[in-house]
Amino acid sequence: MLLRQFTATVVFCIINSSNPLLQSSLPKLHKFAIMSSAQNPINIDDDDSQSVVDLTDEKPAAAKKPKPNDNVKHAIKPTRINDLVPIRLFNTKKSMGSTQYTFRPPSIQKYFQTLRETIGFDGSSSERRFQWLVVANYLFDVHYFLQESLPDILAFKRVVVFYGEGVTAEGTAYWQSLLQGSGNSVEFVRIVPSDPPRSRTNPLDIKIQYGVHHTKMFLVGYDERIKQYQNSNNNWQSKIRVVVHTANMVQQDVEWKSQGLYSQDFPLKSCGENQKQQPQPVNPYATSKKRGWPFEDDDPQPFEDDLVGYLESYCYSTRQSWCTNGKERSLVNLIREYDFSSAYAVLIPSVPGKHSGSNAKNFGYMKLQKAIKEHVLHYTSPDSKPIPQPARSPIICQFSSMGSLSPKWLHDFISAIDIHSSNESEAKSKKSEAPSIDKVKLIWPTVEEIRTSIEGYQGGGSVPGTSKNVNKDFLVPLYHRWSKPGAEYNSNVDSLKMAKNVPHIKTFLQLSDSISGEPPTIEWLCLTSHNLSKAAWGEYQNSAGSITKVLFIRHYELGVFISPATLAGDERDYKRLRIRPYTSNPMMNAPISVDCDDEIDTEDVAIPLPYDVIHPERYGNGDVPWTADGPGKILPDSFGRIAR
Repeated sequence: MLLRQFTATVVFCIINSSNPLLQSSLPKLHKFAIMSSAQNPINIDDDDSQSVVDLTDEKPAAAKKPKPNDNVKHAIKPTRINDLVPIRLFNTKKSMGSTQYTFRPPSIQKYFQTLRETIGFDGSSSERRFQWLVVANYLFDVHYFLQESLPDILAFKRVVVFYGEGVTAEGTAYWQSLLQGSGNSVEFVRIVPSDPPRSRTNPLDIKIQYGVHHTKMFLVGYDERIKQYQNSNNNWQSKIRVVVHTANMVQQDVEWKSQGLYSQDFPLKSCGENQKQQPQPVNPYATSKKRGWPFEDDDPQPFEDDLVGYLESYCYSTRQSWCTNGKERSLVNLIREYDFSSAYAVLIPSVPGKHSGSNAKNFGYMKLQKAIKEHVLHYTSPDSKPIPQPARSPIICQFSSMGSLSPKWLHDFISAIDIHSSNESEAKSKKSEAPSIDKVKLIWPTVEEIRTSIEGYQGGGSVPGTSKNVNKDFLVPLYHRWSKPGAEYNSNVDSLKMAKNVPHIKTFLQLSDSISGEPPTIEWLCLTSHNLSKAAWGEYQNSAGSITKVLFIRHYELGVFISPATLAGDERDYKRLRIRPYTSNPMMNAPISVDCDDEIDTEDVAIPLPYDVIHPERYGNGDVPWTADGPGKILPDSFGRIAR
């Protein structure tokens, strides 16, 4: 048996507002960004507030297979690290105003990437021809985005930006002026669910009070040169890159804060008769290779269907040419042309509205529950016997904003996504009391962690929890710190060097119990734009004139779900993979003992998370949860500022 270690990445971003171009070219937006501070917080998910703005290559020798020995139950096997990193962290700057990125050794740096690299403007960009780009975000700073992406961004024939706030007439005019005479175009589509229904800015058939467009996504259409066919007349392959992330497209989010990102590329379903020899879609974690397009008529394509279903909620039906010399088609039809069969993640969307019946399972926390049921709970071993579930372990919820929660809603939410109680009958049979600390751990920064961050109190503007929402009695016992005390001085504790970056990432996950003293693995992980709120995940409510309840959602959101089964891509192959949080602690990364009677080769997928997943630290006596409007900010931050 060989234990191989793969690496997956969760990307974290950080942003800066001292940008000269931003200051000079977009004064109003710059002022808006600066006001997103502790003194003037921007509220993202407060259900009660009318302000809902979100702001070595050396490989170890192969292990010899141990001889059977009834007296030896476990054997240690070496690990191998693979450079594949499907989930990364956005690279962060050393400090506010710095043009230099935080130094990290190569073994860690591979988990990070810049905004340009995320879009595709990296060392391989000379081998790519960019065709079209779709951007979805809440807060979009045109000048910052252009500063980071010029001149490559001008190569796109067609760009469409779906956004909630931040775009100005000045910004749109500037981008359009850069395209003058090129034949290329950019279009900005604002989405505000709280506007009148079926209006220019609200595509829904109802008005959603406090509703916002909070999704963060890139869809990048491009052609890539196929090296093995360089001498051919047809050596280009068309692809789409799907990026789901957590950063507002403003400098302080992308360059200063902790952010997360999933990225995966997919080819066209069909490239014509003369391109049948081109590479097929490949899931890098799967051992069995699916043949891709064409599919059987009854083959489900959930990733494609979820992405298309989400985009259809925008009601953007403009038919246009997206590629050079390309035919006209709608955005949805364009997406349908790509082969997503190699996807190793499940999309978790939220769309504002009242969802009933089976449709409710396609959105919000019900879609997350569905993913857990399909990709964690419902697998059977080859002999068809149920696979024993691990001992009970808590849900870890890490987020950057909190709505007005009730004990009942938190109980329903946790029960729905807990691998030990993730079914309707059990969830409904329990009392709706607040879950205890053995059921859920909430990762929420303290006042001191915000004060000592690289942004100081100003960074707390992107963690807009209010006192009335954060300081509820049933929540306080569940809080755990974002970082370990003294983490910045201990590389084993802060291996990714992110302790000083204010968290804007959102992750929800569940661990297994450790076996035979080994560290626990991650049963499932959701990286998402969803914060912990009813507005984002949804709440079941009574429907007027009906006994049927509906799942009511206020926000557009989008996340990705992964588990060993989604990575493996096969029910019988999933036991080969284990997901572990990355750590530079040699004790945590030591070879793992595996039962020698098990003939399945085991691979570890390392997910870099910027907080302690295995042993999150509960608040101490002196720790005060951060609130944008609360007391406790009596000491000056590193800039000498005192929040009032």
